[in-house]
Amino acid sequence: MILLLVVVLVVILAQASPPPPPKHRRTPSNTVNNPDYFASSGIGGLPHASGGDGSVVIITKQPAELRSNFFYTGSPQSYVIPGDARRAPYFQEVQMKLWGGGGGGCDGRRLMTKEWSDDSLLDTSSGSSGGYVEASFIFPIGQSLIVDVGGGGRSVGSQSLTLGGLGGYNGGKSGYKDRSSGGGGGGGMSKVSLSNGTVVAVAFGGNGGGNSSYCSAFGGIGASLRGMDSSSEGFINSELVMVDDNVKDVDRSGLGLALLQENVAPSIPINQWIPVTITQPATVSEVNTKNSTTWCEHSNHRPTGRRGHSMTTVNNHVYIFGGATLKCVCTVAANGEKHCKSKNVYSNELWHFDVPSSMFTLLEPLGAVPRGREQHSATALPNGDIIIIGGMSSLDGTIAEDLEPLNEVWKFSDPHRVISHIISGSNSSTTKLPMELNQTYLSSHTLNVDLGGDICVEDLQLSLSLDHGCPQGIEWISLTGPTSPSAEQQSRGYQTKVKIFVSTAENRERDCYPSLFDLSFSDAAKEAVLSYLGLPKEGAYRPSSSLKETFRGLPINGEWTLSFFTSKSLVEYTGSLLEWKLHMQAKSCTPKVTWKKLSVPSLFSPRHGHTAIATESDSIFILGGFAQRRLSDLWRFDYLSNKWTALNAAAPLQSSPAIRGQAAVLGPWGLLKYGGLKQIRGIQKQGRDLSVQNLFDDERLSVPLFGNDTSVAPTGRYLSAITLMRSSSDVIKKLYSIDGPFLIVFGGDGGHFINSYPNSYGFMPNTFFDDVWILSPSVLNTNNVINRNDHCISRLDRNSTQYHIWRSTCGAAETRVCELGEILVMACCKQQYQSFHTS
Repeated sequence: MILLLVVVLVVILAQASPPPPPKHRRTPSNTVNNPDYFASSGIGGLPHASGGDGSVVIITKQPAELRSNFFYTGSPQSYVIPGDARRAPYFQEVQMKLWGGGGGGCDGRRLMTKEWSDDSLLDTSSGSSGGYVEASFIFPIGQSLIVDVGGGGRSVGSQSLTLGGLGGYNGGKSGYKDRSSGGGGGGGMSKVSLSNGTVVAVAFGGNGGGNSSYCSAFGGIGASLRGMDSSSEGFINSELVMVDDNVKDVDRSGLGLALLQENVAPSIPINQWIPVTITQPATVSEVNTKNSTTWCEHSNHRPTGRRGHSMTTVNNHVYIFGGATLKCVCTVAANGEKHCKSKNVYSNELWHFDVPSSMFTLLEPLGAVPRGREQHSATALPNGDIIIIGGMSSLDGTIAEDLEPLNEVWKFSDPHRVISHIISGSNSSTTKLPMELNQTYLSSHTLNVDLGGDICVEDLQLSLSLDHGCPQGIEWISLTGPTSPSAEQQSRGYQTKVKIFVSTAENRERDCYPSLFDLSFSDAAKEAVLSYLGLPKEGAYRPSSSLKETFRGLPINGEWTLSFFTSKSLVEYTGSLLEWKLHMQAKSCTPKVTWKKLSVPSLFSPRHGHTAIATESDSIFILGGFAQRRLSDLWRFDYLSNKWTALNAAAPLQSSPAIRGQAAVLGPWGLLKYGGLKQIRGIQKQGRDLSVQNLFDDERLSVPLFGNDTSVAPTGRYLSAITLMRSSSDVIKKLYSIDGPFLIVFGGDGGHFINSYPNSYGFMPNTFFDDVWILSPSVLNTNNVINRNDHCISRLDRNSTQYHIWRSTCGAAETRVCELGEILVMACCKQQYQSFHTS
């Protein structure tokens, strides 16, 4: 008898198996009075019985409630959000309910008698139920989903009813076995994901039965997402969820899976205007201390409404400069009394607008600053510099009778300019490389970074080289940043440590094999490291959690630590970290702007309302504008050499009917114009029209876009500003369902011009707009993009006739006629897309 107990004890101790979960129940949660629950879904199997397969229910609300049920098939199933994508609403509220597969019961290979039924451990002989999660989301109509329903764990193996139950489909682990019994297989997880792999929701599988006096063998582990607590019910992607349905016991943190994927955007309705919500406070009241009943408003957090400002995009950063606006101007008398009143002024503020967060920031200038102005030009060059030319201003900055056009030229460099740095771990002053990895506890290598100045992380990649005798023993790899985040940064979700790799339990159970590794981890990589059981040997992979989203905005200077946590059971194997590098994209933590005034020839007339277009690497063409009269001259300013050349201008292209104060943007589809003032039966009216002009069409006529007059659209305006964003970030795709280029419109005037002369300049207070709109017109779709190969190859070939004509007219000479159309064509061919006003 003693010998038998020893044998049983040895068999139990020999099983290298995880303990059972803390909770063990056969019936899934939320099944009572749930109309969508199907009997036996996700239920844990009794001894000798398989667990119930999982199920998924997807419910849409429009135009009527529609339920779609999904059951176990052993393969992924597809689902498309129903509805008419051509009509509002373009989105559906989608409710999901998921049950994971139940764990299989164990197999004791003997009949269960009353003796066993009285055993207090009998409960664990049965498989545990699969998890349950429920949440609501908003998805665009036409969005494709992939539904993978988990299978129930089996009670026996796949071959001749062998011991050790087979794990359920979609991740369930098989049960263990000993001489007399077999554990039940773990249930598979039920998962819904986007077609590109982004996880939406997961219900984990239940554990297999076992580890009881009836079945000494351990059951298999139910399927779960890597790195998450398998005892929880599942995972809901909080980045996508619309309504928190108070799902309890659900791990919502994840491993950054949602951050590292891209959402699939829907088809966009024609010319969709989307209002942008700005949460920053709009105004601050200033009270006259002598008369508390008078006050005026201004804003320190966002630009006040304005017209005639410029809006320029450099590397997806939007800069707004100047404009005519209504501001609160305060003076302090000798006796200390403060007097405030609203004045029409020309602004010299430079604002930065961050599109993903919809946040404005007033940039602090260093040194001299230009005078306030409106109807100037702001042109971005390929090197990131922005050139401000001309404009309308006054000596004291207020809008009165003594207005004057300017011929000043100022420049500033992109204050958010990103600089690349590669920092090697071999430069560490503390620990030299190669460094041996200790197999019994945490091994870390620290690198001290000192790049000088106040610089922060914009993006981050990591590469490493590793030699290891048993890489299966590496449980995780992490990177820790230099400093603890501030309270404000913590409130925004900042961290300083991230796991870039997390191994699976299955990988750690595999046999050891020595390997050399040469890996890089980047959020931009196509393949995810989590798609592998263990550490891949070479290549570029998305890390387990986002490097960019973890460290972006945090200081670079300080200690960076790369850590390896290895299994304590592998003490006989050695490993070495050969090298690691940080590939940093850095920028100033607190961007400031430095202005520089450039020289201008006396023959260049002061002007406002002109058109400025950049071509080549540094050439800006300035056409026309207004002073005391309408100007028709054409100049080329070569920025790097500071050379000004007067050209022979052709007659300017005019729209019909003539429209004043239009905002224009040159893009891959041609020239798009918005708004402006136009004459209708002798009455000036603010326009809200859109038009696009194909620059390669011989007639070069403006073609109206369809669908402009929608109920959700900006009010008619002129002298607004429009700029092009070439690509959509993950946040933009999620917030606005826009994939690809889009336009931003800010401000403008809803009043009227009286005429163009400064002594009777039209100005109506409180008609300035401070709203922000996103425009996703159908013309931006790839089908409407101009085929540059058909038109640009010969123009850009330095040996071609067309290129020589360009050089002899607009490009170099001063005598031959240079046409605005050719300037626009050359800028389009060189893909120098930009914003300006039409004169």
